[in-house]
Amino acid sequence: MGFDLRGHGHSEGKRGNGNYEDYLNDIETVYKWLKLRYGNLPRVLYGHSMGGNLALGYAINCKPDIDRLIVTSPWLKLTKPPMVPLVIFAKLAVKFFLL
Repeated sequence: MGFDLRGHGHSEGKRGNGNYEDYLNDIETVYKWLKLRYGNLPRVLYGHSMGGNLALGYAINCKPDIDRLIVTSPWLKLTKPPMVPLVIFAKLAVKFFLL
């Protein structure tokens, strides 16, 4: 089963709203629900890009009893820091365009 993180995809709420802890809590909520509903099936956690980062963070911090962890192209760190004008523009764009 897959799901959209809060503020992403088809999820409700303000676009881009949420933080790392919120995302880990959301994963935990879905994981617990799936475990109750499909307890006997193997549990595989998969994440790609930012989801890969979150899957790793969830596995390390929450220590779920998963059978497999698969991450593809996990976002681990930026190779170069973003240019200051780009950071300023992004912050302004969030305030004005993503209400």
